[in-house]
Amino acid sequence: LEIGSRYFEDKRDYNLSAGQDGDLNAATLQKAEFDKVSSKVSLSYAMTDNSTLYFRVAEGFRSGGFNPGQTITYDAESLVAYELGGKASILDNQLQVEGNIYHSNYSEFQTFLLDLNLPSGFATLNAGEAEIKGVEWNIQWQAFDQLSLAFSGNVTEAEYTALHPGVPSVLVGDKLDSVPEYSFTTSADYT
Repeated sequence: LEIGSRYFEDKRDYNLSAGQDGDLNAATLQKAEFDKVSSKVSLSYAMTDNSTLYFRVAEGFRSGGFNPGQTITYDAESLVAYELGGKASILDNQLQVEGNIYHSNYSEFQTFLLDLNLPSGFATLNAGEAEIKGVEWNIQWQAFDQLSLAFSGNVTEAEYTALHPGVPSVLVGDKLDSVPEYSFTTSADYT
């Protein structure tokens, strides 16, 4: 059993403009402070000398911030992540297998959105809530002394689950940007 907590504190300043002499303009100075206590609980069980099961619940945090050239700010994002997985070495440690399933719930999800009502037409905003869930694995096989093979990947579903009123260009159920649904890697190492 492992239990832990962290305290995050992030103080940020941003100035929209500076005077001709390079001095900061007090009228356009923006300040923000973000802090959070994030905790983690992890339980693992060694089934054998070469295999382990684990379950983990962890909180996460990402500071808010400023959109350059705009007065629009965004709040901190937080998440609660759940993971159930296992690891094993078999066949005299020639084959290592790892895998897990995961589910993460995001609050105040930060994303870069198109909004034609904004001066620049886009900004980082807090869209609302989102979830990311899936399965991932890694298999490594030492076929013989000079050759090792590996196959890893994940299958992920990532979508908006609730939106703040007035959030433009996305709908509940839309996929999150920059989160691939499928990812696979194979490799062979011959020495």
